[in-house]
Amino acid sequence: MTYFEAGDRLKRLGIIGGVGPQATARLYLNIVKRYLSQDHGSHYPALVIDNIPIAFEIENNFIEKPASQENRSQMIDVLEQSIHRLVAAGADCITLPCNTLHSLIEPIVAKFNIPFLNIVSATMKHVKSQGYTKVAILGTNSTRTLRVYHEHAAFEGIELTYPSYEDQAIVNKAILQLLREIDQSKARKNLSNIINQLVGIDCVVLACTDLFLAVDELSTKFPLIDSLECLIDACVNYYSMQQEVSIPHD
Repeated sequence: MTYFEAGDRLKRLGIIGGVGPQATARLYLNIVKRYLSQDHGSHYPALVIDNIPIAFEIENNFIEKPASQENRSQMIDVLEQSIHRLVAAGADCITLPCNTLHSLIEPIVAKFNIPFLNIVSATMKHVKSQGYTKVAILGTNSTRTLRVYHEHAAFEGIELTYPSYEDQAIVNKAILQLLREIDQSKARKNLSNIINQLVGIDCVVLACTDLFLAVDELSTKFPLIDSLECLIDACVNYYSMQQEVSIPHD
């Protein structure tokens, strides 16, 4: 049977993309690469990407500040419209390569009764599998203030800590520098310094997918867990193990 003959029967992953574009591109390319390295060499994985048109001002607010109710409402509408388009395009499962927006996404996905691959859950499961119990979270201000990781960490028996509030502001700026491709070397240096000042932890979770842009050049004394890599693995597993995909409930 050829790919085109089997196409309608293949699982089709729907990706809410554009937050940010580099992370979305890395997710797509690595899903394809790892999929083909397994037992699927005869065809590419079936997936569809909806690149959401997020305004820079809203994106900056989610990264640097506690997201306002207005910004949250705007993003809820954008995310819901994106899922509508993905479902209409035949997606059987949804994922979102953005940690921060996991503060909003699950109740929206639940309306569609469609499985959702959760980057936070995938990351905490991986952390637990490595035997780590005390973890520092390096992400946006909204990921921190909205406690995006707390429920999943508690479920896995993992204790969380964060940089100081002063250092958090530097992390926010570094994420924007990486995302906008401005003074990236300084951003990487600042991130390394902040990580190396942390104490009493087993590892550091890069809880912003745009931080993959720095990971290869960070010089740190702690193991780094890249949340984007954890999501890539979960997406590849989706194609072969349907039971690992959970349907969120209200």
